[in-house]
Amino acid sequence: MVAVAPRRVVIRGGVWREFFVPLTEGMRRQEALESELGRDLNYYDDDEYERAADCYQFPKARRKIENDHGEEWVEAPIPYLVEGRVGTGKTFSIATFLHLLAENFPGIRILVIRQTFESLTDSFKATFEDDVLPPEHEFLNERAMTRGHRKEYVYRNDSRIVMRGFDRPGRTLSTEWDVIYFMEVTDEGVELTNVEQLGRGLRGNRCPFKLFIMDCNPGNEMHWANQGALGGRFRRIVTTWRDNPAFWDAANERFKRKGLDYTSQVKSIYTGPNYDRFVLGLWKTAQGAIFPAFDMSRNVVDLRAVQDERTRKWRVL
Repeated sequence: MVAVAPRRVVIRGGVWREFFVPLTEGMRRQEALESELGRDLNYYDDDEYERAADCYQFPKARRKIENDHGEEWVEAPIPYLVEGRVGTGKTFSIATFLHLLAENFPGIRILVIRQTFESLTDSFKATFEDDVLPPEHEFLNERAMTRGHRKEYVYRNDSRIVMRGFDRPGRTLSTEWDVIYFMEVTDEGVELTNVEQLGRGLRGNRCPFKLFIMDCNPGNEMHWANQGALGGRFRRIVTTWRDNPAFWDAANERFKRKGLDYTSQVKSIYTGPNYDRFVLGLWKTAQGAIFPAFDMSRNVVDLRAVQDERTRKWRVL
């Protein structure tokens, strides 16, 4: 079957470099390898899975894990945190990437999840159906399937994009996935434990790599997502309005009228920390902070430094 291409758009910025470039280059390497072998690689065979996985250069992180049994160094794919001000096209870019995966890796299982299932209707589903899929795609012509009730997109090659909410987990935590996309991790009620629970599901065998993608608008600077990126636990990708093909004319290097109207509107709506978060794309504390001039880099002291440089004893200051 010839895959139906997504709409002709230009994906820009960090999402392009981190997702689309490693994917397309890896697919070329795997195609060359399979052409040399005269057959497709079998991902269920450990040796062939490893050869296929070597074709894809998605970044990994090497971390030291400490537990009751001592210390251990592990290397694993690093989760992505795609962040940015409102309207930068985060959902559109990621949804386009997921559609590309589903079309090219038969049987791949992709999970799209958010705090509530209902919130996916006006976010992922709307963007995927209205902006990513071409108008003639069969998903848009299925009878008796309203957007609000749809729980998955099943491709003819048996690939699946499954949508769930933590309010309706079902078999989500016990199912095998190749790619997980967690939307809006700064939504109220989303905890780091939710991410950790989902991570155990990345054990599918339908593509030679595993990806865990999160996105959000910046929130409180002490939020676990921001702190995880600062500590190297997540790989941060910052998006801007120029990354949104609906707002930015890449050929002429200027904002389209639609982009100018939108950016002017949001600049006039937000004030204070919300302006910093949603317009400037910065992580800031909420309104009502006791110390508005508080700066993590200047006003926080590492007590371990006091212990090493002064008395060699622990002091609480």
